[in-house]
Amino acid sequence: MNIIALQPPNHNGIALPIRVQFNKKTATMVACTVSGNLHELGIRMVADLFEIDGWNTYYLGANMPDNHIISALKENKADLLAISASMPDQVTIAAVIIKKIRNDASLNRIKVLVGGYPFNQIQDLWKKIGADGYMNTAKEAIELANKMMLPNYPEPV
Repeated sequence: MNIIALQPPNHNGIALPIRVQFNKKTATMVACTVSGNLHELGIRMVADLFEIDGWNTYYLGANMPDNHIISALKENKADLLAISASMPDQVTIAAVIIKKIRNDASLNRIKVLVGGYPFNQIQDLWKKIGADGYMNTAKEAIELANKMMLPNYPEPV
């Protein structure tokens, strides 16, 4: 993937364009917030940074109903779902989505990363709802997701 960026301004104060090339990966991620969550800035930035890292990225938006998430995972042949929950009551919604993924034979290989305020406050909450990982920052999410795509990474239980 190529992205056009601006170099720092030269001695004349002119910022010239530069082409930055990223290695494209074969992994695909779907990212969104759970139903009822309108706070999408964080997960949007995560999706954008995954794309810069070379992932095939599908950002669904905020307040995404379960059935739309499940459909998007199937349609895009996703390897990873990144979901955000901003409020404690949305953790239950995330848990339901994860359970649906785990119970669907065509989806149960998908890795699930979660993030958001409740996961920052309660240690290992992500484990309790069946996620494969937790992201506090986009950098952590990308590093963990890249490890998850390695062939010897543990499968979800």
